[in-house]
Amino acid sequence: MRFANGRLHLVSSGQRKTLQVGDILQNGDPTTALKFTETGYLFGGGSFAFPNEITALHEVPTQDKASGQGTMVIGTTRDCHTLRTDVTDRDAWTSVQDFQAPLLPAIGVAGPNSIVPVNNDLYFRSSNGLRSLRMAVGEQQSPGYGGLHQEIPEKFQKWGLKHNSSTHSGDRFITTVLPKLINHQWVYEGAVSINFESLNRLGGKSPVSFDGYWSLPTDHYFRQLFDVDGTCYAVVYTGSGDELWELQKDGATTVEETGLEQIMVTRAMNAQDPMGLKTLGRMDVWLSNIQDNLSIDFEYRVDNETAWRTWETLVVTLASASPTTDFIPRYTLKTPPGNKVAGYSFQFRLKWTGRCEIDYIQAYLKPLAEPQFAERSTPITLT
Repeated sequence: MRFANGRLHLVSSGQRKTLQVGDILQNGDPTTALKFTETGYLFGGGSFAFPNEITALHEVPTQDKASGQGTMVIGTTRDCHTLRTDVTDRDAWTSVQDFQAPLLPAIGVAGPNSIVPVNNDLYFRSSNGLRSLRMAVGEQQSPGYGGLHQEIPEKFQKWGLKHNSSTHSGDRFITTVLPKLINHQWVYEGAVSINFESLNRLGGKSPVSFDGYWSLPTDHYFRQLFDVDGTCYAVVYTGSGDELWELQKDGATTVEETGLEQIMVTRAMNAQDPMGLKTLGRMDVWLSNIQDNLSIDFEYRVDNETAWRTWETLVVTLASASPTTDFIPRYTLKTPPGNKVAGYSFQFRLKWTGRCEIDYIQAYLKPLAEPQFAERSTPITLT
């Protein structure tokens, strides 16, 4: 259920595939908005059917209207639609082009508490990650859906999503992650946040990034997050009952807040010689904008290997809060220890905690001479 644009939007019971839109609020009398006197679409009514179960309702925030409310977004389990109930004159609904229209054909909304307004956008959890409505709409013109979760995809598991909870409080967007089923109830082991203050720069905005993973003491789990007048609260599940916690921005003692491990995986590289045997020489890395103590694990794998091989760990410690140098012009990783590993292609993975920008990486592959093989006519058995 959602009240927006002066009308009550109510999802029908049962299969939850029908949306009823009530009468408009008149003269500030709340009882007028509780009536559903018109239901036929052809007569300006308000009964609308959708192909999948409706999971969430939320109007798009807008600056173009005094109410600040725009088109209604209907999220279902598999897709999203729009309903132009921002047109307050019910008699005009039949003449509005695309009054009911599909918006995101392959991205649904997890649940009613997982969709949150952020400026003139909507952030929400879906079955395939964390989404921004405006970014997802823009990606319709190109293949694939990137999403906001790409930095830490391992935190956004696909089950238990219906009870996910998100909120926009102050300068942070916070969402629960790592669902767990306890006593037939879905709870969440932790939460991650996007700090919008870190996005603002004098010359523009930096890309979206997560700034921390928040967990609770042992046997405490997040159940729901919500904001009241700029203060974030959490309903926390414990074995003895639910508790109400306040998530403070300043002056709080953090039980556990660790930097998120971020991962970057390159494509398989063959030095433009896919049929040539080669070995790994060295790698050069350029880092900048180092804002926190940093630890980077460098790994690699050869050809079709499934397991990653450890190469080296780089640890950078800031001597002060405002270091005079916040970049490393070039860091060189020497040839991996042990015997030389031969292969036709090499793939690399960087895992790090802390904040930095990885400007450039360059790997050096050395060609190897291959032995000559005589032609054979005998059968070959592959195992």
